[in-house]
Amino acid sequence: MVYDFSNKVVLITGGTGALGRAVVEAFTSSNAACIATYITDKEAESAKTKIGTLDLVKADITKEDQVRKLVSHVVEKHSRIDVLVNVVGGTLEVRK
Repeated sequence: MVYDFSNKVVLITGGTGALGRAVVEAFTSSNAACIATYITDKEAESAKTKIGTLDLVKADITKEDQVRKLVSHVVEKHSRIDVLVNVVGGTLEVRK
């Protein structure tokens, strides 16, 4: 089944992890404007290499102030959020 997400704004938290990248790819191939969060620059570089049309925003969604900034950024740039996909999960990396 093919869906058309033309003119839809999709925010994907954790969009640079393995599952997140697959979700981003599915939405971008369905014509959605995708915004994905990341934590490390390494994650962002890898995602940008694989999916060039992606808007990446560095945000730790466990911190309320960063979530507020994230939502403000998306609404400022795209006027709205049509779909929220929350795939943030665990990581094998140790963050300091």
